[in-house]
Amino acid sequence: MKNEKLHGLVNELIDTDRGARPKQVEIVMPSLADLVTASRKDQLDNNYKYHTATSAHKAKYNTIRSEARALAQVIEDLCPDGREKSLAHTKLEEAMMWANASIARND
Repeated sequence: MKNEKLHGLVNELIDTDRGARPKQVEIVMPSLADLVTASRKDQLDNNYKYHTATSAHKAKYNTIRSEARALAQVIEDLCPDGREKSLAHTKLEEAMMWANASIARND
């Protein structure tokens, strides 16, 4: 639909000079990279770079890991084996990973 509108606008701009062949017009579309805002680019750069752990980060990571491990033991002790228990462990691992990523990326 957008291309049809663009094509219509281009045709309005072309001078056909009484049945002469229309002039060729080159349309340059911006690349995807041009469409990404600077702040979004900065965010993507930050998300996909290596973050060196400081000693303060390591202490926070260890706290998160030890608390997640404690909750993992509660899940292991109280929940019957099965898909739901497995998903609970998976989601806990995922939560731990994202918590640590938030520290690495934003702290």
